[in-house]
Amino acid sequence: MLAYGFIGLFAVLFTGIVLCHSRLKWRIVRMEHWKTIKQTHLARLNMDWNGIPHPQEAMTAENHPYAYDMDIVGPYSLLRLLDTTISTRGYRHLSSALLAPDLSSDLDHRQKLVLELVPRSLLRDKIILAAKMIASHGHLQSEEIVDAIKTPQNFAGLKRVFILETGLAILTAIFFVMEHLFNGPYFWPYSFGVYAVIYLFYVDRLAPVFDKTLTLRSQLERLAPLLEYLETRRHLNAPALHTLCAPFRHVGTRPSVLLRKIALVCDGLSVKAHPLVHLIVNSVSPWDFYFVYKYERILATLLPVMDPWLDTLGQIEMIGAIAQFSALHPEYCLPRIDKKCEGLMVAKNIGHPLIPASKRIVNNFSLNGLGSIKLITGSNMSGKSTFLRTVGINLCLAQAGAPVCADSFSAPRMRIYCSLRIKDDLEMGLSYFYAEVKRLKQLLNAATDQSSPPILFLIDEIFKGTNNRERIIGSQSYLKALVKSHGMGLVTTHDLELTALADENPRISNYYFQESIRDGHLAFDYRLHEGICSETNALRIMALEGLPVEQKGDTTGRPYRPFVI
Repeated sequence: MLAYGFIGLFAVLFTGIVLCHSRLKWRIVRMEHWKTIKQTHLARLNMDWNGIPHPQEAMTAENHPYAYDMDIVGPYSLLRLLDTTISTRGYRHLSSALLAPDLSSDLDHRQKLVLELVPRSLLRDKIILAAKMIASHGHLQSEEIVDAIKTPQNFAGLKRVFILETGLAILTAIFFVMEHLFNGPYFWPYSFGVYAVIYLFYVDRLAPVFDKTLTLRSQLERLAPLLEYLETRRHLNAPALHTLCAPFRHVGTRPSVLLRKIALVCDGLSVKAHPLVHLIVNSVSPWDFYFVYKYERILATLLPVMDPWLDTLGQIEMIGAIAQFSALHPEYCLPRIDKKCEGLMVAKNIGHPLIPASKRIVNNFSLNGLGSIKLITGSNMSGKSTFLRTVGINLCLAQAGAPVCADSFSAPRMRIYCSLRIKDDLEMGLSYFYAEVKRLKQLLNAATDQSSPPILFLIDEIFKGTNNRERIIGSQSYLKALVKSHGMGLVTTHDLELTALADENPRISNYYFQESIRDGHLAFDYRLHEGICSETNALRIMALEGLPVEQKGDTTGRPYRPFVI
């Protein structure tokens, strides 16, 4: 007896050690994921792109009016900087907010949600952590879940077949007991034979259910802890967030109840992965028919609520990503976006959010309503293109409900159209100039659409793909058309002749960026100045790189300002 006691004590101690080890291992893994999450936040703050995960779903910028031009997508993009989502639907909500904002939506409500989520860093991080604890890589596949829970079309009369098989299984058991215990008639092989024939006849029709179950089970393992966590949070001091999470709290359709039921059914169907066990349980009971029947009944309840659950989770992920961006940059301001189609666009100390704060130069900026154009001249590398992207990317952030990199920012709701980063297309046979013309035509068509919100146009070095004479003629005509359009914006140019348009039309104003020579090198202040740039630097750059340069006047007859290398 003493030996048995020692064996029992050893078994208890061994089981306790195994459980403690498993729990400790789980906690270590959890802390490692938590550390990774915090390191990623730090990388986003410092714009350390090596520490920021790449988006799980590549976004195409082909034919988009601004995504590629303003670095909204790409390897070093705004979308990558913001993306903390863990589901495909959350990622699409975030990308849509940046690439296809709903200009009729209630931005005030979204800003309120962002403000409520900013101090709730634990909530944001726990959502990410819950997803990582099940699978370290990959987004939660929202659409796969919706597809998997659609009630499979097996065959008509599944319930009747299940009842019939249940009756045959019970009858077989009764006959078997009567024969072996009471010397009854030898009937059980006949009832079992009928049972087996019916099972074999219908078993192939159950196969699609098993295939979908494998997909659904793996995805629900990740989804269940997320939804159950959100279900238990009340957020009573955050009314907008409390209302958003309402689909998780409906009596009778709570995630904690329905997902636990579907998980049990999936576990029952997974017996098929063990052939011997599967054969035994189906020999004595209609196991497969029972769980398929239960599976379809639960799916009928789950299907109408799963899409709202996933959509709500996606919205929380999107708001959480924006709130995380806001929490990392408390110096950014919450913009004021006006629903009216006309109005001023004004920014104070606006900077580019993808440039580190230590290198960022800020400027004041305003556009005075529809038809207003800021014509910007300046030297090469002086900051003209970056400033155009600064204005556009901050408006993109503002209309997504995010804070902007400025001390203050206000604007009407606007569509954004750019001609900043034009590429030729050898496959389509498009030269650079023709690609630019097509883009500018698309922009002008949008600017003449009075039924939609106005556009913000950002055009860099207009018509630079053609010769000087035709470029000036084409640019003058195009700018005059934009003055009369349903939009406002900025246009950069190296053609000083275009600056004379400001004398003809008060809606056009001249601004410039400049540079200076310091110790034989070009130096830029990246500040926006009112007026016309009085010099260019192309010859300086050529001379600094050792190319032969002759001093001559420009196309206006004005001599270039002398410079010393």
